[in-house]
Amino acid sequence: MRNFGTWAAAAIAVLLFMAYGIYPPGETLRLGKDLRGGVTLMYSVQIQRGEDAEQVSDQTIQILKQRVDPTGLLEIQMVRQGADRIEVTMPLPSDESLALRQAFEAELDALGELSIEPSELERVMRLPEGERTAAFERLSGGNAARLALLQGAGASLDEAIELRSLFDQTERLGAPDEELDRLAQLAAEADVAYEEARDAVLASSLDPERMRATLDRSNLGKRVLDENNEGVNLPSPRERGLTLLKEQFPEIADRIDRIIEAHDTYIANRSGLDDPEDLKRLLSGAGVLSFRITVDPQGGQTSNVHPEEDRLRRELQDVGPRNVRARDAR
Repeated sequence: MRNFGTWAAAAIAVLLFMAYGIYPPGETLRLGKDLRGGVTLMYSVQIQRGEDAEQVSDQTIQILKQRVDPTGLLEIQMVRQGADRIEVTMPLPSDESLALRQAFEAELDALGELSIEPSELERVMRLPEGERTAAFERLSGGNAARLALLQGAGASLDEAIELRSLFDQTERLGAPDEELDRLAQLAAEADVAYEEARDAVLASSLDPERMRATLDRSNLGKRVLDENNEGVNLPSPRERGLTLLKEQFPEIADRIDRIIEAHDTYIANRSGLDDPEDLKRLLSGAGVLSFRITVDPQGGQTSNVHPEEDRLRRELQDVGPRNVRARDAR
């Protein structure tokens, strides 16, 4: 009886230790396709006459793994089915990952609200004075420097319009050519001044896609030798790009920092791809297979329907076959 009590106590201690190791389970346990749902893409490899189908398929799988998920962090599984088919599966993102991505996208959307399209700027510039002043306030987003640029562009446009009107009036009155040439020169200079002022306004707007592209740059720096043969660490392309953005847009440096934080938090907690489109783009970049796509969002679990199921089915149901030679992968 004493031995039984000792073994029971030891078993309970082990169970408690194991439970502690996975607590909280939502953060320590990563659900795969079978538990949280996923997407399956079935690729059919084109085999040339005289080639070993199974060998070609296995080689293609190895090449795809190196190109698509070399570290295995994306949890993309590739399995040969039969002689000439490859099944590629990815788990759908967790709710936490989706929420973090939405938070990041919301920050980018907020940045986009401050961007100015050329067509919108031209429309605003030609509004009546009172309406234009209100539009300037809206487009400035509370930024005094951008408001000054907008007001300067408006003044330049008004001057250019006034000089063109004066030239037309003077020409109708039959003024000498010397006077007409002088006014034409002034009007041309005013047009150039407006174009420069307009470009300055557009340059004050940070395009969200430029921000996204900068965040996606490599974060690997370089170490080089200086003139004294000593090692010097150079910033990564990402660091250089983000520094440049803050220098070009100092008035929104705080907003840029918020976007960086939201992006890095999302990336740090992402356990795989967020969308089948991402997987399709990765595989398309390999350029080696023809395929058909099916959706298996429940992974065999009828009680676990992913909230993205309907959208994923709509996106994937119309995808047709694509044919590329398998030998190109090697």
